[in-house]
Amino acid sequence: MKRLPATTLPGRRRQVAALAAACWTGLAGAQLRLPETLQADATPTAQWQWVHQSPLLRIEVNRASLQVQSSRLAYQLRDGIGAPRWVAARCDQGLRAELPAAGPQGSSLSRLLDPDLPWRRPAHGSRAEADLLHACDTARQRNLAVDAVPEWPQEDWEAVYNAWRHTAAGTPSTDWRVAYFATEDQARRGRLERWGTGTHHLAPQRHASSQADVPLALRTALGNLTRPGERSPVLALKGVEGEPEWAILELVARGPLERPADRQAFMRQAAAWVGQGLLDGPAALRADPDHAARVAYLDATTAQAIKAVPPHLSPNVRLGSGLTPLTWALLSTDLDRLQALLDRGADPNLCGQLGCPLHLLGLKEDAATRATWLERLLQAGARPDAVDTTYRFASTTALGDAVLKGDMGTARRLRRAGAHPDGVPGVSATPLEMALETGQRAAAQWLVAEGASVLPWEDRSIQDPARGALGRGNPWLASRDHPDLQSWIEGLMMSAAAARPEHDIRLIVEQDGRRQPVQDGGVLTLRPAPFRLIFVMPGTHPRGVTLTASLSPSFAQAARRNHRGNGALIPSRSGALTEVDQPNAGALLLHDTPVGGTSRDQAVGGHVVLQADPSVRRDFHAQRGTEYIREVAHVTAVPEQGEPGPDRPITALKGQQLELVYGSTLVLDPIEWAPWVKVRALTLRFR
Repeated sequence: MKRLPATTLPGRRRQVAALAAACWTGLAGAQLRLPETLQADATPTAQWQWVHQSPLLRIEVNRASLQVQSSRLAYQLRDGIGAPRWVAARCDQGLRAELPAAGPQGSSLSRLLDPDLPWRRPAHGSRAEADLLHACDTARQRNLAVDAVPEWPQEDWEAVYNAWRHTAAGTPSTDWRVAYFATEDQARRGRLERWGTGTHHLAPQRHASSQADVPLALRTALGNLTRPGERSPVLALKGVEGEPEWAILELVARGPLERPADRQAFMRQAAAWVGQGLLDGPAALRADPDHAARVAYLDATTAQAIKAVPPHLSPNVRLGSGLTPLTWALLSTDLDRLQALLDRGADPNLCGQLGCPLHLLGLKEDAATRATWLERLLQAGARPDAVDTTYRFASTTALGDAVLKGDMGTARRLRRAGAHPDGVPGVSATPLEMALETGQRAAAQWLVAEGASVLPWEDRSIQDPARGALGRGNPWLASRDHPDLQSWIEGLMMSAAAARPEHDIRLIVEQDGRRQPVQDGGVLTLRPAPFRLIFVMPGTHPRGVTLTASLSPSFAQAARRNHRGNGALIPSRSGALTEVDQPNAGALLLHDTPVGGTSRDQAVGGHVVLQADPSVRRDFHAQRGTEYIREVAHVTAVPEQGEPGPDRPITALKGQQLELVYGSTLVLDPIEWAPWVKVRALTLRFR
């Protein structure tokens, strides 16, 4: 099978769309009839197959073998199913299945109970057991032991064939894996772990000749993957009994669409697709009001043909492939065809697997052609910021796509039409990130001049899911492959952050009811007894305060430096104070070692953030408006090596001096770098 090479980010959409266009060839624009090889009467075949597929279990039976696979067991039997059909398929609570009389004794699912075999019966009452029982019961009820293709009339075969055409068209063949999980936490961990033989996740490789071979619940997510080895986000699914299940997909390889070889091959495959619920059966297709519209617009490949489509058939349908009639037309060079669809009421904001209509303009090589098609779509009501985050290629705005491709003419026209320089909530990347990822400084400067924010976002763009929420919408991370550009954007980000009120954190020290406001570099004298640190954090959504402390006299000078060797600014060196609802919650961590090595590898000290949001951590004993109160009753030394020392009460600090450094940081890299935006120091002397 031909494999697609890996490509750079700007070329991926063009490559996928080119493959889609190639796959459509021969499937669209045909008469609404089966090809000659499919028009003979259906004849019985000695080959038959039944497959039960669900999130937890796959059972495949044909004349030569029985195979069972799930996340907990793998079972394969290649003997004893030599009869032309099953006379019965039945399971009881002992997991027994009756096979043909010709089969040898023990050739059944009851072998799963054999303690000497490497596989085991699923735990009683588990979802795996319930799924296995359900599969066998379904086999009995539906009498799925057949050795001939269905004897459907010609019009039924036509309906199924057309459903396959609009489902397979535009989709490649795919090798892929899927791993299922019982909990969301397991799925998140499993996404980062190895799969395959010898691991906790069997995830056998599967092959799909087209999208028609992929379960409906997984089609969009699999279509969103572009690189071999890439894995999907965690998918929330429903099990056999409606219970929640979670899955992760992995792309192995893509190849060209694989068509059935002849009439018999198509009929066998079509029967399997319908039997497994991958395609609707003839009755369901006849009852679906959108089926006729899909077929009509699938075959209407010219403006004249579109005008001839019956007026009650709407062009605002998605084909089984995830494309729409309008996005399919945008893969062509026929502007009249596009206009005919718009005249019929095609929605210019209805997105599909390859993107929204405006996204597909990037496939036009000629700038003048792009400009002409862009004007047609804008005149028809296309929204410049239309997105649909269900689909990967529709999850950025058209402005971001234009910037990514270096098409500043289209970018400026979209901006004049109202496109927002920051994109919209939920996008997978902002336009500024896309400019920075591709090293386009001029485009990044233009976006900033147009009002694009340089600060991280909370509601858009995750650069790397493994980095979690702090990786969202971060221009600094986006520019990591371009050091000069990263240095430039870091300066802009730090200046913008310094102008925000939430970074102006002040401190009040309270002891014995006396409140003493603190000046940067100030010295306060306290008696050696518990006291309160009251941080005043303005703004509507304060993140918290970064705090580090030491008994070393030179600590403050080093700890307040923005230096990559300052461990107080390296999130991966994080520590946490005891939450306020736990015993000994009045601790203050001390890093009694020099701070400020020459590099991250030589850094010492620790990164401690007191969270303002109690849903993240309960780090403050009380809150009064913008005041966040932390009580301090003892200190704990944290050495660079070894275990933390014992708690020391504040009363033991008589005659000593405690240095505090506190302030706000900007998380540029949630693993390596969170520099001070505003930082202050305080010396406490205990008389």
